[in-house]
Amino acid sequence: KNGIDAAAYDLAGKQLGVSVSTLLGGARLKEIPMIAAIGIVPPEQAAETASEFVAKGYKYLKLKFGLDWRKDVQRAVAVREAVGPDITLKGDANAVYSRDDALKALRGLRDVGLQHFEQPLSQHDIVGHAALAQRTSIPLCADESLQTLQDAFNILREDAASAMVLKLIKNGGMYRCAEIVSLCRAVGVPCFMSSGTDMSLGVAALMHSYAAIPGIEGALETAEEMSDDVASNPVKWGPVMKVPEGPGLGIDVDEKQIAKYRVKV
Repeated sequence: KNGIDAAAYDLAGKQLGVSVSTLLGGARLKEIPMIAAIGIVPPEQAAETASEFVAKGYKYLKLKFGLDWRKDVQRAVAVREAVGPDITLKGDANAVYSRDDALKALRGLRDVGLQHFEQPLSQHDIVGHAALAQRTSIPLCADESLQTLQDAFNILREDAASAMVLKLIKNGGMYRCAEIVSLCRAVGVPCFMSSGTDMSLGVAALMHSYAAIPGIEGALETAEEMSDDVASNPVKWGPVMKVPEGPGLGIDVDEKQIAKYRVKV
């Protein structure tokens, strides 16, 4: 759905001679701060990686959690000590903690200063998330639990999260994301956007959505730059990224690159 949605907006924008963000209501900004992610590695390695990201200009970092809550806390403490108080840190357990371990982790992370703790429990455990939210001062953020507009309504009704994470490929494209953000905005719940590994076309779609949809906040997360791309003018990865300009998504496809990866079936 994301690919079809983005392709339709790209085509419409190119035919009308306007950007996708214009079609979505107009860009609120031209540059977007980015999040750098740190994997499940030993605390010393995480601290070193975090320092390297900060030296490059990143002001937002995400820590991956989930294998061992004790080590997760140690990693977060080490990173905070390495980067200081002015860098925004988020945690993400990708829905793998048990309720007990999630509560222990949240208690251990109280003094780290996390902006949000993303999806500590199973995507189906809305009740558990609501219970955790009542027992911690760290704001919880829903990701895997949020697939549809109805999911957003259920999460908000149960007070199970203080923020939402949207992905174009997860939530059905730009239009569906805008619907979810509108619902959340009506009750004062912020939304963030992220994506997995993607080429320039997907990243551009994400950036235009972020730039144009009111109610999306914070920094944008996308996976690391791929070693190759199908665009002749690929986006440039960094701590701050410019929203592509030009009609549609602002990205031109290199037909030779497409041919290189074509597979006969």
